[in-house]
Amino acid sequence: MKSIISYFLVASILLPSISHAEGTSIPVPIPSSSTVADQTAPAMITPLKKSQIAPFSGILFSPRAAAQVATEISSFPERIRIDVEAAVKASEAKKDYERTELSIQCTADKSRIQAISESNAQRMKAFETELKRVQTASPDRTTWFSLGVTAGVIVTVVTVFAVNQASK
Repeated sequence: MKSIISYFLVASILLPSISHAEGTSIPVPIPSSSTVADQTAPAMITPLKKSQIAPFSGILFSPRAAAQVATEISSFPERIRIDVEAAVKASEAKKDYERTELSIQCTADKSRIQAISESNAQRMKAFETELKRVQTASPDRTTWFSLGVTAGVIVTVVTVFAVNQASK
């Protein structure tokens, strides 16, 4: 008995609802608040007086609200143009600032490099003049060689003479 009930429950879950002898239903579109005539009718503004019935469904604007919306819509392209111009001017100003900053930095770097180059040139001149002065102030190698040989000969002669005097 339990198995029959379980088969019946499984079958009722798995089989479609048509098997329960229900009729098929066709979905009926629910009419919206606006009719086809409202959707195809031209856009228009209809002024209404107090407690007058509106000739169409929709949103009712007060004259001030309608004027404000119309003004916003008509001024929107101008606002976009102004915003674009402001963005372009801000971009150009930023670009000019960066260009000026880079130009100043380049000029400063050139000046610094020029100063370093001039300083190095002056140091090189000073070293060259000092080298020339040292080279001209000191005797050349042949003079030093001859002085060394002469001093060696004198020391040798004096040593030989002193040794001979000491051995007598």
